[in-house]
Amino acid sequence: MANIDMNKKIQSSMTGGEEVSSEAAMALSEALVSQLDHVFDLIFESSKQVLGNISSIGIKYGKSLKSPDHMLVVFPEDVHGFEGWNNTRGKNRWRYQRRQKTILKNGVAVNETDAQPFVAFVQASLDAIQQQQVAFSKNITHKELQGVR
Repeated sequence: MANIDMNKKIQSSMTGGEEVSSEAAMALSEALVSQLDHVFDLIFESSKQVLGNISSIGIKYGKSLKSPDHMLVVFPEDVHGFEGWNNTRGKNRWRYQRRQKTILKNGVAVNETDAQPFVAFVQASLDAIQQQQVAFSKNITHKELQGVR
């Protein structure tokens, strides 16, 4: 799988110190959505090619794969992220809803600026995949994710 630096792609489209019109801000938002959709399509479709007919793919990584710190679960219609899960503080639960084009952090919708930590989380997931420091789980259900606390 190719290593995609989403931060570099998104930041390269921005120029420092210039005012950005609301129309340009919307275009940037569309650029972010397009990049996320592309990355998640690559993850899901490549996993599907390897594993066959799957409903989701979970990517676990962190200090220990037996008790991972982070997990990204990709469904065709949405993505769930669990960041810092072994910390007593600083846990973040992310959700990217593809159809609605929204990113939620701990259940609250975030704007473009506040979505940057999610982009970094996704990039860290891609880096872990690239370094082969992950464990995969297939066919995780939405119901199973609701039970994660």
